[in-house]
Order: sequence, then structure tokens, then C-alpha cells
Amino acid sequence: MTFQPIERTEVRRPSSRSDRRFSVDQPIRVSFPASGLSPCAGMMRDISRRGMLIYCAHELWVGARVRVDWRGKITSGFVRHHGEREGFFYAGIELLADDESLVLDVLAQQVADLQAKLAC
Repeated sequence: MTFQPIERTEVRRPSSRSDRRFSVDQPIRVSFPASGLSPCAGMMRDISRRGMLIYCAHELWVGARVRVDWRGKITSGFVRHHGEREGFFYAGIELLADDESLVLDVLAQQVADLQAKLAC
């Protein structure tokens, strides 16, 4: 499964959101506790303190429990919305706990990845 980066020029911040979302392209491993679905590779496309947008190979449903492993850091949440785009399934995940440290770590890694890409 190969995910292509999505070009974005702005951070989405709908007026109904209280937390700023940051666009990222970070690989993740997604599992689905108690669902019978096999874990799969995916991509985190944006993140905030209380949620994230992920892409993966499995179609999800509202209310599904999701476990996300990013570089050994594990967080869990529930699907708030879902759909299909670019031949992959996406889901907006509401995290079970606010996680500002995860946001900071993901953003630091995103910056490091971009710096490495520019150095080539």
C-alpha cells in the first residue's frame, strides 16, 4: 500500500473547531480493537490536540474504536466521520484523551522529515 503526500497550502480551521489542526504526512499503524479487522499501515494527514485525520486500507464506521501507533507512541479514539478519497478510506478520529505532547512530537518529526527532504 503506497500513500502519496497530499499538497496543502493552508491549515484547515473551521469556525466550529476549538483546536487548531496541523497538516502532516506521517506513517502510522492502525488497529481496530474488538473488530476482527487486521491491523494495517496508514497515514496521519492532520492532527490536533483532540483528534486526527487518518487514511488506511479498511473502511471504517462512525463509533468504531481505533488504535493508532505512530513511531511507538500509541493513542486511541473513536471514528467521528469517514469516507473514501483517492482510492483509500479516511476517518476523522476523536482521541480519548487530549494529547498536546503527541501533537508537538508529530510536528517536530514533520519538520525533521521536510528538512531531510530539502537537504537532498
